Amino acid sequence: MRLCFLPIQKTSNMETIKSTFQIYAIATIGYTIREETFEGRAYIVVPVVMMKEGVHAGNKGPILHTAEELTKFVSAWDGIPVTISHPTKNGIAVSANDPQILESSAVGQIFNTRYDDGLKAEAWIDVEKISNLSAEALTSIQEGQPLDVSIGAFTEALDTEGEWQGETYEAIASNYRPNHLALLPGETGACSWNDGCGIRVYKKGEQRMKKQFQTFKELSKQGLAVAPITNEQGFREILESLQLEVNKMDTDDSYHYIEEVFSDFIVYRKRIFDGGGETLYRQEYSIDANGNVAFSGLASEVKKKVEYVTMKMVRTTISNNKNEGGQKMSIEKTPCCEAKVDALIANKALHWTAEDREWLLSQKENAIDKMFPKEGPGVEPIQVNAEEVITTFKATLKTPADFLALMPEEMKAEVEKGIEAYKANRDALVQGIMDNAEKDVWTKEALEALSDEVLERVSKSIKKPANYSGAASPTVHAEEGEMLLPPGVGEKKEG
Repeated sequence: MRLCFLPIQKTSNMETIKSTFQIYAIATIGYTIREETFEGRAYIVVPVVMMKEGVHAGNKGPILHTAEELTKFVSAWDGIPVTISHPTKNGIAVSANDPQILESSAVGQIFNTRYDDGLKAEAWIDVEKISNLSAEALTSIQEGQPLDVSIGAFTEALDTEGEWQGETYEAIASNYRPNHLALLPGETGACSWNDGCGIRVYKKGEQRMKKQFQTFKELSKQGLAVAPITNEQGFREILESLQLEVNKMDTDDSYHYIEEVFSDFIVYRKRIFDGGGETLYRQEYSIDANGNVAFSGLASEVKKKVEYVTMKMVRTTISNNKNEGGQKMSIEKTPCCEAKVDALIANKALHWTAEDREWLLSQKENAIDKMFPKEGPGVEPIQVNAEEVITTFKATLKTPADFLALMPEEMKAEVEKGIEAYKANRDALVQGIMDNAEKDVWTKEALEALSDEVLERVSKSIKKPANYSGAASPTVHAEEGEMLLPPGVGEKKEG
């Protein structure tokens, strides 16, 4: 048995690499993002195709995944964690079911798995976690961009070579023990978007895209939406010309494709082969009277910035992190919201702190209003059972130190002195019993375990020996010539 991951296809073939733009072109085949609350947290729910029948090359080489094996235990995939990339420790692939891995890499879970021309499910994504761990993955989901995935599962593989629909394989996977599903922002899965996998809606009968570059017009003839996400409309006719200009920048070790298109500039991505990374650039352009496209000025490196306006993470603005004047963009603040934000932070019943102020100021006023607790007519007051609260409170306090920690300093000093006197009295009782009791009747440990009342009774029951130390004998003075006799004895006198 082995943990088989299906992560990244590495290639430097230009014909294959250019298919990335073609795949990007079909990103606008949309899906619905559903908002849910799970365990008190905000989630977005998106469709995912985890695996398709076919030959997929992962970290164990090209392996055939058959529909027969994928359909054996479909429900076993429900509940597995969704992670950002495959979890590793010291560069070695590991199971995702580890507390540290779940805390550092997991962003959700898989539910409602089924097999329908592929292993399909719903990915329930924790909005806060994915925002913190991978803003890139969240942006891809929000914008409907291609986002590859990769399964992590324990499998048994039959090492046998063969061919399936023109593709050769070295083993056949069987008996899947699901472990996790990895989101691969910026990477390509073994069962890639091109193969029909990823965060997407996959329609039955949809054909695999050929691994070759196609023009916008060729894609349009197939009924596919080919325009990258834009902020304005009416530019599809010039997109092909723009991409052809961008293609001229391609070299033997890099390629370029359009990310977004605006009225007078584009944003394109430069990707370097063999793990060399990628960079976004802004390039201005113009169109003459004949519809010819020409770039103007030098391209400048940019970064994408995503902002959200509500707690439900609805995207409102995606822009370059610098404006046209080169100044850093700032959060717009309004006087009314500043006062309300300060009131939120000052409210001891809420969890907002000064560290949240900048983010709160970026929200709309109606969103800020919803963050305050409800009050007034019609709002049911919180019912508190005082007796239960007191009982629960007492159960949390185990030692005198626990009680002292809750007291004001001036009261704490008085109580501490009382505790010292109490201990001194018990110590004296224990020592007195040990000194006066018959030997081997009591041990110190046994006495210290007694209650105060019993300890007092034991102390009183022990007969203490008389102590005459310091007592003076009566003094009798004899006159001169007189015999000193014991008391009660008189001297016999004559006659």
